[in-house]
Amino acid sequence: MLGRLLVEELNPDLLSILKQPSVLEAFDGMDYLRQEWDAETHEQAAVDYCALFVLPKGVSPMAGAWLGGGEREPTGVHIQTVVSSIRARVDFPLPKSLAAAPPEHTGLLLFLGGQLACATDSELSQEAIPFLKATLCPWFHRFSEALANSTVSPLYSKVGQLLDDTYDEYLC
Repeated sequence: MLGRLLVEELNPDLLSILKQPSVLEAFDGMDYLRQEWDAETHEQAAVDYCALFVLPKGVSPMAGAWLGGGEREPTGVHIQTVVSSIRARVDFPLPKSLAAAPPEHTGLLLFLGGQLACATDSELSQEAIPFLKATLCPWFHRFSEALANSTVSPLYSKVGQLLDDTYDEYLC
């Protein structure tokens, strides 16, 4: 779900998911999500999304923007190779919003990791954490922290915090 918020603007479908009690709880019952959503509110959400993920001074969801070239960091080519390998072996249908996403897009990486984790094949599901570690460590912390700190939108700030918590607890 968090990865989807990095790929598409907040829309009625996403809002209905975010307003479900179990999901809303993860967002600490955020008033931002509970508010009445009129045309002006939707427009502001679209502006926030574009400012973060489309405009050059935003927070790029592309791994390449966060790779520092450290000795233990993956390269963009490595990430693309890992993604291509998984996609060649497993035919996870991609949501429309991810169909054109480049292999190093954070939303796609989180989606594929989630699909692996939820796979009914136990061998495949055991590949989720190694896949996420191979594609997200150690740059993911820099991305999620920047997302949490670089927006006036409480939604994306919380998304950054949740992603950072996931990083700290499960990944690296």
